[in-house]
Amino acid sequence: MFRTSRRAFVGWLGALGALLGTRRARSADVVLRQEQPESLPAVSLAALAGAVLPSTLGPDGAGRAARAFATWIAEYRTGSEVLHGYGTEQLAFLPAVPLRAWRSQLAALDRAARAAHGRPFGALGTGERQAVVRRELDGVRPTTMPSIASAPHVALALLAHFYESSEATNLCYGVQLNTRSCRPLVHNSRQPLPLARGGRT
Repeated sequence: MFRTSRRAFVGWLGALGALLGTRRARSADVVLRQEQPESLPAVSLAALAGAVLPSTLGPDGAGRAARAFATWIAEYRTGSEVLHGYGTEQLAFLPAVPLRAWRSQLAALDRAARAAHGRPFGALGTGERQAVVRRELDGVRPTTMPSIASAPHVALALLAHFYESSEATNLCYGVQLNTRSCRPLVHNSRQPLPLARGGRT
C-alpha cells in the first residue's frame, strides 16, 4: 500500500491549491477581459442626457451625468457576485448589459435626426432631440423605472442610472442629502444645506 509522510502530503496539498488558484485566477482574468464592455459614443450620450434628464441640470449637469453613466459601463463586470439578502444563501450575479443594442439605438437616434432635420442628433436643439427620442421610444412602455442593466432602451438606462445617483436625490429634495456619501455623526443634527444655483452641491 502506498504511504507518504504527513509533511509530504501537506506540501503536496499546498502545491495543488496554489496551482488551482493560479488557474482560477487566470481563467477569471480571461473572462473579465472578454466581458469588459466597450464604451458608448461620448458625444451621443451627452446629447441624449441633455434631452432626457431634468433641464435644471443644464449642459454641465447633463455632461456630468453622461460621463458618470459611461464610467458605470466601463466598470461593470458581467457575472460578478452581488450582495445577497440577510438570512439567505441564494447567490446573485450581475446580468449582461445590452450594450450592443444601446449602441444601435444611439445610431438610430442619429439616423432619425438626419432624416427629420438634416443634421446629426447632437447638433439639434433640445426640443428637437426630445421629439426624436419620443418617436424612437414609441412602443416602449415600461410600467416602472427599469434597472440600469435591464433597460430596453439606452435613454431609459441613462435615466435609471441618473435617478440612482445622489445628485438626483439632492435635486428632488432641493438640499444636499448626498445619500451616497458618509455623513459624520457630528453633522446629524444639522439641517442639510440648500443646493447651489443649477442644482450643484
